[in-house]
Amino acid sequence: MNDRSARPPDDPQVEEPAPPPPVGVLGVPRRGWSTLKRGFWAVIPQRSILRERPLQLLVGSRFLTESSQQMLTYAALIALGAESSLIAALIMIATVAPQAMFGLFGGVIADSIPKRLALMLGYGAQAAMCLSVPFLLGDSLLGVLGLIFLVYAVSQISAPAENAIVPLVVDQRSYTAANSWINFSITAGSVFGTVAVAPILVKLFDVRPVFVVAAVFFAIGALRLLALRTPRKQVADPLKLDRQADFRYVFGWLGANRQAYLMLSLGVLAGAANFAMVMLAPRYTAEVLDNDPTNAVYIFWTSGLGLILGLVVGSPIIGVLGSWNSAVFGFGLITASLFLLGVIDVTVTLLDPTGLLTAYKLGFLPITDRMAAAALMALPLGFGITVAGLAAQSYLNQAVPESLQGRVFSVYLVLRNGSAIIPLLAMGLIAEITGVQVVTALAPFLLLGLAIYAARLHARWSRSLDPNL
Repeated sequence: MNDRSARPPDDPQVEEPAPPPPVGVLGVPRRGWSTLKRGFWAVIPQRSILRERPLQLLVGSRFLTESSQQMLTYAALIALGAESSLIAALIMIATVAPQAMFGLFGGVIADSIPKRLALMLGYGAQAAMCLSVPFLLGDSLLGVLGLIFLVYAVSQISAPAENAIVPLVVDQRSYTAANSWINFSITAGSVFGTVAVAPILVKLFDVRPVFVVAAVFFAIGALRLLALRTPRKQVADPLKLDRQADFRYVFGWLGANRQAYLMLSLGVLAGAANFAMVMLAPRYTAEVLDNDPTNAVYIFWTSGLGLILGLVVGSPIIGVLGSWNSAVFGFGLITASLFLLGVIDVTVTLLDPTGLLTAYKLGFLPITDRMAAAALMALPLGFGITVAGLAAQSYLNQAVPESLQGRVFSVYLVLRNGSAIIPLLAMGLIAEITGVQVVTALAPFLLLGLAIYAARLHARWSRSLDPNL
C-alpha cells in the first residue's frame, strides 16, 4: 500500500510534463503573438481611429493584398526585366493597361453592389488566378505578363471600392486619418512584398514560389473581410452598363468642380511618377550605380522611409497648408528629386560639402557616393508621392458625393494608370537607346508638361461636358 507506483495519477506529488504552449501563426507560441500585439497597441494612442474594428480589418486586408500585387510585379522586374528596359516597360504596362481598359466599368460595379462584397470578390479571384494561371501559361515572359494583367484587371472592381468604402467606415472628420492608415498599410505592404518576399524568393528559388505566397495573401485578405461591418449604409445607384454615358456623367461633374479635377490630376501625376521609378529602379541600380539589380530595394529603401514619414506627418501638413498647397508641395518634391537622381554626379557634388554623404555611409557597408546620393534623394521622392496622393484622396473623399465616389475614384485610377502607358513605353524605348539616367533626368519635365496640359484641358471639358448631376 506504500508503493508510490500505486498512487493515482492525479496525486499532486506526481510530476507530469507540462503541455507545450499553444502554437499560433507561423509556429510562434500564442503567448508570443499576444506580447507582440500588446506592444503594438501600446504605441497607438487611445483615441486613434485605428482602434475601431472596421478600419483595422480594412487596413489589414490592404496590407496583405498590396504585398501580393507588389511582390508579383517586382519579382517579374528583377527576374525578367532587369536586363532590358523594354521588358521592364512591358511589365509595368501590364499593371496599368487593365485600368485604362476596364477601370470605369469597375467603378460602376463598385457603386452598385456592397463595397465589402466587391472587395471580397476581387481578392478571392486574384488568389485563384495566382494558383491557376502559372500552371496554364507557365513562368515564361508571356505567362508572367498574363498573370499580372489578369490580377490587375480583377482589381478594377476592388480598387475603387477600397477608396469609396472609407466614408462608410469612419465619419467625415476622420477621412484624412483613415486614409493615412490605409496608405500606411499600402506602403508597408508594398515594402514587405518588394523587400522581404520577392527578392529573397527569386534569389533562393525562382519566380514560381512568389505566385503561391501571393495567392495565400490574397485569400487571407478576402477572408478577413467576412467580419467587416460598416457603421454606415451604402448609398448605391442602379447598375449602369452604358460606360460611355457614365464616363460623360462623371467628367461632367468634374467639369463643374475645377478644384476636385485639379486635385485628381495632381494625384494622378504623383502615381505616374511612382510607376516610373519602380520601373526604372532595377535598371538604374545596374547601369548607373553599378550594382546587382536585385539590390535595388535595399539601395532605395529610403523611398519607403519617405512614404512612411509622409503618412505620419501628412495629416498635420494638410491641416496647416490645406489640401491644394499640400498637393503642390508634394508634387514639387517629386519633380526635384527625380531630376537630381537623373544628374546624380551633380547631386554628389552638391551634397558632398554638407557632410550628408559621409554621415549616411557611416551606418552602412562600404557604398559609393552615387549610391548614398541616390538613397538620400529617394527619401524626399517617397515623401512627396505620399503627401500629394494623400491630399488628393482626402479632398476627393470630402468633395465627391457618396453615390459617385466609386466612379470618381475609378476615373482617378483610370487616368493614373492609363495615362502612364505611353510615357512608360516611351521611357523604356528611350532608356534602351540613351540609357536610364537620361530618362530619369527628363521625367520631371514630362510631369510638369502633363500638369500644364491637364490644367488647360479642364476648360475645354467644362464647356463640352454636361456639368449637371
